[in-house]
Amino acid sequence: MAAVTLKMTKLSPSVFFYRPAPSTSKATTNAPKLIFLATWMDAQDVHVAKYITRYQELYPTACILLAKSFFRYYFSPSSARREVAPAVDVIRDVLGETEDGEHPRMLVHIFSNGGSCIIYHLYDLCAETTPSPASAASKAVLKNQQLLPPHVTIFDSVPGRYSSGSTRAILVSLPAGWIRILAWPLVQLLGLWWIIKYRLLKMAQETQVWGLAHNDPGRALEICRAYIYSEADEFVDHRHVEEHADHAEINGYVVVRRDKFENSQHVAHARSDPDRYWSLVRSTWESGQLDGEN
Repeated sequence: MAAVTLKMTKLSPSVFFYRPAPSTSKATTNAPKLIFLATWMDAQDVHVAKYITRYQELYPTACILLAKSFFRYYFSPSSARREVAPAVDVIRDVLGETEDGEHPRMLVHIFSNGGSCIIYHLYDLCAETTPSPASAASKAVLKNQQLLPPHVTIFDSVPGRYSSGSTRAILVSLPAGWIRILAWPLVQLLGLWWIIKYRLLKMAQETQVWGLAHNDPGRALEICRAYIYSEADEFVDHRHVEEHADHAEINGYVVVRRDKFENSQHVAHARSDPDRYWSLVRSTWESGQLDGEN
């Protein structure tokens, strides 16, 4: 991992962990203990580092767990699961056992469909990974330990579904120059396969499967969530995000914010209006602390 990721420990090709140095100052009672960042596909380190830096400024005592997403995860879910797996042990180590009615101690920040893919696999990994015998002392504790622990979620430019912009999103994620030029015909063939697969054969869209998992109460202990999206996003239709938020509320999820930016591009809302963006992140986390009391 590049130096811009600020002294993170590499746990797998996709998972990196940052634990702040011991400090004499105590964490504020409403600060997250763990921040989980699930990035967009093939995100560049220099861009991801900007979010890490800002979170370190906002919550200096919080641990940060980063999971990078790669386009190959579309074709190899097994590699995604294998590479994301170390995150489960980190989450349990940092947060400990989960009790009913607990305040959220984790903030989950999902970027684009790549991040959605990461969290989808994380749900299954939590359910399949057996906690230690000491942690499984009661059925209630065991059940909670097999869910993603109490958390607040930020959905940034997600979730989306297949559209004409999907192939453009792949090309943009590739380095400019000869790599992008050489990849163009292969990406167009992939787009043709998607048309056949989704529209003609009516097969399930991976992005939609991932998105629906975030609205399944049997997978996670989420306290509340916020959506950050834009009408100008070329890759994720704002109407798909709004439909997902509506479905979440029908399923009992607490949606505290739907913040629709007017002109910002895909996963570029923080750059477009940083004050508005980070104010939303802070207020969503604070809402989770209040909701956790109920």
